[in-house]
Amino acid sequence: MPGHKRPDRLRGRAQFEAVLVHPAGIARGRYFIVRVSRGTGPAARLGIVAARKVIRRAVDRSTSKRIVREAFRGHTRDLAGIDIVVVCRAAVPRGRRREARQELDRMLPQLAEASARQACRPR
Repeated sequence: MPGHKRPDRLRGRAQFEAVLVHPAGIARGRYFIVRVSRGTGPAARLGIVAARKVIRRAVDRSTSKRIVREAFRGHTRDLAGIDIVVVCRAAVPRGRRREARQELDRMLPQLAEASARQACRPR
């Protein structure tokens, strides 16, 4: 099953919390909340949160995660060096999958710019 390589994924609670607690940018949409922060390596890393409390059916959680992974693959060049956590807010209805993908396609480049601006700022 071709998925993301291990370095392309956020793994473990500490890596997720690093992005969730101290994000460089946040975008909220109808189906997703996306948080980004500067990563430690050259590649973009993705973490997905699809809670059973929010999206009851497993097939709907899988669909939401698939949409997120497809959007991530389409923007990997723009997102180099960024850690991303996508929180699924609601199940994506069958007829709204394109709308959900477009939502992510709008948010990811904006957040990449926000993260780059923050990285350029002196501390």
